[in-house]
Amino acid sequence: MLETNILYRHTNNVASQIDYEIPSNQIQVGGIIGQGAFGTVCMGTAYGVEGYIGPTTVAVKQLKANADENEKREFLAEMDIMKQVGRHPNIVAMYGCCTEPNHQCMIMEYVPFGDLKHYLQNLRKQAHIESLGIVHRDLAARNILVGRGNQLKISDFGLSRHGVYVKTSKGVIPLRWLSVEAIQRNIYSTKSDVWAYGVVLWEICTLGGFPYPTVSDKDLLKYLLQGNRLEKPISSSNEVYDVMIQCWSHNANDRPSFAYLCEHLNDLNSQQCPYVEFVPGDTLPPPDGYCELVGRPMTHTDLSAITDLETTEAANES
Repeated sequence: MLETNILYRHTNNVASQIDYEIPSNQIQVGGIIGQGAFGTVCMGTAYGVEGYIGPTTVAVKQLKANADENEKREFLAEMDIMKQVGRHPNIVAMYGCCTEPNHQCMIMEYVPFGDLKHYLQNLRKQAHIESLGIVHRDLAARNILVGRGNQLKISDFGLSRHGVYVKTSKGVIPLRWLSVEAIQRNIYSTKSDVWAYGVVLWEICTLGGFPYPTVSDKDLLKYLLQGNRLEKPISSSNEVYDVMIQCWSHNANDRPSFAYLCEHLNDLNSQQCPYVEFVPGDTLPPPDGYCELVGRPMTHTDLSAITDLETTEAANES
């Protein structure tokens, strides 16, 4: 019975789950194209996708075989978020899902040109999510994919939640994209997503540069509390950098909404105000040996190490 499956026990609407269900025998999984929080992302082909006739090229986000109960619940939570987001031209769509015991996966829209970070290094879209009261929590160039016609699509809702909330458990987080209140007090909201969007703008203007390349993880919070922010990229217009600074306001309530940002950036565009003017070599890579030094991916940090250090320093001062 579906109701006995861990992926169904934590939902209030079984009917909506069945509407999205695609049997495993209608899914063909190909080669790996990426890694997700709960497993792998593979190229694939699906049959019976709503709105499509015949086989459809998809990305299959698979739950790892040894996932524990908590990871299964988190995987389901991401499925639910994707159903609530629905179809939007600038968000990677979930076409369906499979919740059979040995084939848990999400059937996602395949976006052919990879993530924005790598696209930029080799060479508007959050307002809809904000209107649904969803907090993304990991908005960054690496989670914005580039589709046909250079259309940008937000992806990876694995860390998403509804509304304003406090994250009580410590773990690995995208430190250099987080707002002050998210680092200091684990408070997340659409306003912390706005902060991250400011960092995305900075990434675009530096062709995928590494945020705060000269500041260590343990010093970042102090650096921000002292009023420091990412420096203006050479390629950025003053108007766009002003937008970034607004996004990085210390007080969350002083940050603009995504609806305002869309309107304001459209106004700048209509005035033929250039967003960026690229200068060769204007990128900020991570410091030499950074990945080897910390022994982990450079984009995510164990928050416990930083908050524990902060507590120790406070005790020494008192």
